[in-house]
Amino acid sequence: INQLKNILTDVKDDISGENLTGYFQREIDNTTAHCAQETVALRPDLAPEDMAISLRYLVLQAELALIQDHVGSTNTPWREQIKNYVHLAEKITDLIKARVDHATKLLNESHNDELTTKDETIQALETEKQQHLQQLNNLKPFISCLETAATSELHRSELELQLHKALLGVCENFPNSENLRELVYLIHEAFHETSGNTAGPDTEAAANPSAKGKPAFAQSQNIEILNNIIDQQSTTIKSLKQQIAALENQQERDTLNATVETLDSVIQQGSDCIDSIKQELQFEPNSAVSDEKANAVIEKFIEESAEMVEKIHMLSNQNKQLMLENDEMRKALEASTDTDQPLVAGLKLKLESQKEELIALQKSFHDLEQRYLSLYEEKSGSNAPPLL
Repeated sequence: INQLKNILTDVKDDISGENLTGYFQREIDNTTAHCAQETVALRPDLAPEDMAISLRYLVLQAELALIQDHVGSTNTPWREQIKNYVHLAEKITDLIKARVDHATKLLNESHNDELTTKDETIQALETEKQQHLQQLNNLKPFISCLETAATSELHRSELELQLHKALLGVCENFPNSENLRELVYLIHEAFHETSGNTAGPDTEAAANPSAKGKPAFAQSQNIEILNNIIDQQSTTIKSLKQQIAALENQQERDTLNATVETLDSVIQQGSDCIDSIKQELQFEPNSAVSDEKANAVIEKFIEESAEMVEKIHMLSNQNKQLMLENDEMRKALEASTDTDQPLVAGLKLKLESQKEELIALQKSFHDLEQRYLSLYEEKSGSNAPPLL
């Protein structure tokens, strides 16, 4: 009787499908137990072994759902049998697309990072190339001077002037070259002081007897040149003062104003010196003035002007340093994560404005120096030594 009961129970379970559903449920639990992830759900970033566990879980669930929906049915339609697998196929298709999109995203991010790095490298190389070209251009006058010295018959003073200009160009290749530039000026002045001591009036008279009794320079021409220099410099300094007044940084404005006031004082002293010598000598446009007194005026003005030009170069270097500090501050602001804050945006605008003002100021100083040099070049033939 007990055996018959067991047989009847097994037949009943087979007919009801409880044995089969129990089997699938046990397999589902076993599959879930072997899952090492937080969830057994199918994801595109899974490793092959974890993905196999997720696929088996979905297949077992599909079979269990089919059996539970059609218990005792002998003729289950095919569409009903395959329905759960259609859903599984759709999930697998979406998974494949997601994996492709995920791989594409990773490749694009890696490629973009690589392109960004290459662009930064190219930009750095381009900047370095421009710097090298600028340095090469600064060396060309020096090379030309050496070639001229070897092939031409220029006077020593003319060769020294070319060398002086070339050395000043070489100074531009090095940052913070104020000491080197000052040394170049000292060499330039020492050369002319030595030349003036070795070639006295008696030597010049012996070399050129016809020059006796003639003034060494045309007085009216030299006075006019000196006055033109003073007028040009006064106009430029007035323009510089207007530009400095437009600067926003009070400390920079005070520093530049002090330097410009010093230059203005030097020019005023030169103007007063010319007026004084004109009164002492009772200057008339067509009269002659003694070489000794006029040369003394010119020498004094040249020395003061040399100091002024040196200060111009020092101020130019100071402007370059300020521009460098502005660039460094700008890079620091661009690297900040709070770039959308109004304060940061305001600082960036202020830095851009200050950079433009410094560039304009530096250009004005450069124009002043160029006009000053061109006026002195018009004095070729006078006793005043050439001044750069």
